[in-house]
Amino acid sequence: MATTTRVLAEEIGKRLRIARLRAGIKQKDAAAAVPGLEPSRLSNYEKGLRTLDIEIAKDLAHIYHVSPAYLLTLEEQPEDPELFRLKQLYLAADARGKQSILRTAEYEAASAEGSTLHEPRPKYGD
Repeated sequence: MATTTRVLAEEIGKRLRIARLRAGIKQKDAAAAVPGLEPSRLSNYEKGLRTLDIEIAKDLAHIYHVSPAYLLTLEEQPEDPELFRLKQLYLAADARGKQSILRTAEYEAASAEGSTLHEPRPKYGD
């Protein structure tokens, strides 16, 4: 493994371990949740001894409630777990559910700013 690749693998490994620990998940349980991932292979990823596959990064990111970009060092900070979950819910919702999520968020933001909503907002797409 070239020096740059090794340093990158070590940083990814560190992020994997930190994200897993923050999520409160044991290594063997994380490995069991990803089809085809053995605990020894996850251990090697966390130690920086093996290069992380993008598909496995996506699976682990989902389990750890962080973005794949964070695990792969494309983002500096892990995403807020609640924001990550909200995005997942929004993406999984149908059109009506997405409208409901957006209206609720707008209402809560307006309430937090101290303003009042005098009239209903138009539906998205109108």
